[in-house]
Amino acid sequence: MDEDARLLDASAADGDRGRWRRRRALALGVAVAASLGVVAFGARADGTRTWRRTGATATATATTTIVVLGDASEGEDLERARTSMAYAERAMVMDGASADRARTRVRFSAGVFPSRWPDTLSLASSYVNYYRDGKCCDDESVESRYPFDDILKSEKINRCAPGHRCGDPTLTHHLGCFTSHLGAFEEGLRTEGDKFVIWESDAPHMASVHVADYDELARRLPADADMVWMQVHQNAPGPFVGKFPSKASGKWTAEMRNEQLEAHNASSSVYLYRFNKQTGWAGSSNIMWTRKGLLKVREYIKEKGGDMIDAWLYMGCMKRCETHDCMNLVCYDAQTRAIPKEWLGGFVPNWYEQDGVDRAVDPEMYLPFDKEHLRYNQMGCERGGADFEQHGAFFPVGLEADGEVFEDTINNVLSYEGAMQALVNPCATALPLHPPRVDARTASVASLALRKKSTDGILFQSTRVIAEDVLITALREERSKSSEAR
Repeated sequence: MDEDARLLDASAADGDRGRWRRRRALALGVAVAASLGVVAFGARADGTRTWRRTGATATATATTTIVVLGDASEGEDLERARTSMAYAERAMVMDGASADRARTRVRFSAGVFPSRWPDTLSLASSYVNYYRDGKCCDDESVESRYPFDDILKSEKINRCAPGHRCGDPTLTHHLGCFTSHLGAFEEGLRTEGDKFVIWESDAPHMASVHVADYDELARRLPADADMVWMQVHQNAPGPFVGKFPSKASGKWTAEMRNEQLEAHNASSSVYLYRFNKQTGWAGSSNIMWTRKGLLKVREYIKEKGGDMIDAWLYMGCMKRCETHDCMNLVCYDAQTRAIPKEWLGGFVPNWYEQDGVDRAVDPEMYLPFDKEHLRYNQMGCERGGADFEQHGAFFPVGLEADGEVFEDTINNVLSYEGAMQALVNPCATALPLHPPRVDARTASVASLALRKKSTDGILFQSTRVIAEDVLITALREERSKSSEAR
């Protein structure tokens, strides 16, 4: 029996456990649907529900506040922020809001630029001040207290220049992005709404959802949502959740890049996906936050610290555990341009590509995939074949630690390219993958590889991160030895 067939048999032998998980997910799905106030007259034959909210109204406009990050000093970035703010206000007015109301719903938050310290150093100190009590800066067991130590040291030397740790070009960028978003978090939490959006200064150029659809998206979000990514991307983020008509069809303007403008104007819908199956992500230009989600992030930062904002939040959405170092963020992804169904795993309804549809997938049809990763991949492989493998397959690595059920954990995620190099078949390999044992020499090599790779601005400096190429090599060796043993 070959390895892939053996793994499939092992998966099938675990059927009782899978059925229990599905029953548990079904109960959770019913609870989620009830908390949403969804008018559901039983599941349809195609596994969907009518997607309407009781008590929801479409008459109110510009209820979602947008906080725009930018440089407070005169220059190109401030001009971009001003342009973005003006664009947001125009979009709200186009949607029926008064000019005064639009102005109150668009706010500015000054960014942090460590390379210019002492300029903006006081801002950085102010933004991180909330997190300096409790365990944050005194607990030696906290592995990474970034960025707090760098702020404290910079206050003493009054700069973040080359020769100091925070003066490293990559870390300077990461530190500035992270602390800037901390300031925007505080500004968003000062609003009275339960949901708000944080934009970086160039957000309109990368947006996947129009401002005119923000309020409706906020109303449609499942009750468990912590955050929603709203940036254009290609690969599938996870199971499809639902779609609703867009109010912005044909109204996208030149703030969008040309190749996106045409596609967005041609779309009649906004598509919502569960963001928990991405194999790579970068970009924090457009994020919708729920208040409870952001408070969860703040409490985590207070105890554990943080890192480069986009990659760090991405792993907060992917990583799963109950008793260890996980935020367990419940994340979604919204796109106006539909992701090709051949790229999606799990269940995809027959109305997915139909225009004018206002409908949601039953939670019982997508919640089980939070843990049933192989089944998610298998359904995608059946539908999309090689297209799915490249653009939508999920390759989680589990967490081997006391007090955790390994199959219920995710500690890392391989890229498609990495999984192929490691000989991982997305349609048959048992998931999550067991992390290979790494000896001291391998760990040293991994640390060196990570430092070299960190200059690309995607990976961040953490001693716990194993460079993907070392992980790939170890996995490949283990699978090759297993094949030889048979």
